[in-house]
Amino acid sequence: GLLNTAKKNVPLMITATGIAASGLLDLGASTLFAHASMAGRLGITSTLGGLHPVVTILLSRIVLDERPGNVQTIGVVLAIAGTVLATM
Repeated sequence: GLLNTAKKNVPLMITATGIAASGLLDLGASTLFAHASMAGRLGITSTLGGLHPVVTILLSRIVLDERPGNVQTIGVVLAIAGTVLATM
């Protein structure tokens, strides 16, 4: 996060760009969610929207090279399995 960048001497411009990109991606996700909700299939849209913690865990693994704990891994598997079952 922001505290780690200070320790690694990452230029402020890279940090600001990351924050701006995060905001734009969040805006895009909210816009797409609203559009999908109005277009129908609200059950699937809500179920997939509820997977945002899984995306956070996966991104922390990819970007920050963090290893998810056993409970997080079980949670990810159950969330994906529940999504598959809910959308059938």
